[in-house]
Amino acid sequence: MENPLHSSNSAVLTALLGTEVYSIVEKKTAVPVPINSTPISPDQEIHISPNVTTELADTPIHYEYLGENNKYILLLVDLPLTKEILKDQDLLLIEKTLAALKLEIRDVAIVNLHQTKHLHFKQMKEFFSTNKVVAFGVDLEKIGIQKDIPKNTTSQIEGCPFLLASSLDELRSDQAQKVIWWSAMKSIF
Repeated sequence: MENPLHSSNSAVLTALLGTEVYSIVEKKTAVPVPINSTPISPDQEIHISPNVTTELADTPIHYEYLGENNKYILLLVDLPLTKEILKDQDLLLIEKTLAALKLEIRDVAIVNLHQTKHLHFKQMKEFFSTNKVVAFGVDLEKIGIQKDIPKNTTSQIEGCPFLLASSLDELRSDQAQKVIWWSAMKSIF
């Protein structure tokens, strides 16, 4: 038997509540915001476009990541892996780097963008409460950043120090890139 207190009939609800009942239906649409395309210097603040639809903003977000994010440092990679977040040799490079910075894997969150649905930087920044980001060989447009940032340089994106690094493969194989990258790493840590 149906519960008489559960009803969508406005006359029944009005009688039960003692006041008029209205039904409001919202139409959700995405409104793109134009992006300022003027060139900036590396020390200027970069803001990204809020190109996220209302439906996406209402969707609960979850990310698979490695680490515990104890120091709110986000490391981004984009590797075509399906099960693990990093290859063993990439994990070893990151562990050695973190140790040199007196950090551990538990201090960071490592996200493989290849395995992630919600790729907008603002969402990731909020989810992880990020205060520093290092992106290894990531196409910035993939995460909603429409600016060209040279590799192995730091920028401010949404109030957060952001280092666009060479890919992990490049850093393992090219000592010159590794030296430039390490200098940039020390500037934000």
